[in-house]
Amino acid sequence: MSPSAPTSFCPLVKQTVTYIVAAVLLNDQGEVLMMQEAKSSCRGQWYLPAGRMESGEDIIEAAKREVLEETGIHFEPKTLLLVETAGIFPHNVL
Repeated sequence: MSPSAPTSFCPLVKQTVTYIVAAVLLNDQGEVLMMQEAKSSCRGQWYLPAGRMESGEDIIEAAKREVLEETGIHFEPKTLLLVETAGIFPHNVL
């Protein structure tokens, strides 16, 4: 069964929902940009540049910011690959 929200539910970043963005960057040789994690909980593991959207950002802005923060690279997204949703809505919005 798919998660669903009441019709009155209004997603508010950092209040009722968290959106995560990730970017897949390919160079001219088809290689994928990966970054090595610095956080102590997963230090040394390799990931795609990713992170939480901030309030007021759209998906493109969030992806560009996360890639810049984590790799120092400026890029322009060309394609949206996937939007996936899942989660439990807080009891006070049902």
